[in-house]
Amino acid sequence: MKAELTAATEALKKALHSAIDDPQFNRSHLSELWRHYTGLQTITEACADDVPQIEFPSSPIYLNDNFDYQNIDTGIVGGEGSDVISFSGAEFGAGAAGPVNLE
Repeated sequence: MKAELTAATEALKKALHSAIDDPQFNRSHLSELWRHYTGLQTITEACADDVPQIEFPSSPIYLNDNFDYQNIDTGIVGGEGSDVISFSGAEFGAGAAGPVNLE
């Protein structure tokens, strides 16, 4: 919103300068332009700065293309085969090392 208010303030400033330079411009309207310009300046200065928005790149990962990204065949053997480490039957801590003699 601050960017739009700043642009409006600059446009009104330019219009005010043009009105000052134009001898045919109604002087009572000139005072109204000045009043609106100073009011808009005050509003713009009080407005919080714009926060940049996060934009995500266009990528197949973000598209709803019904592709199963969790089950991609990598061709690596052993992940679900006989090369699996199993801890069944072992108690955690039962095989921990005892104190080490440093002498």
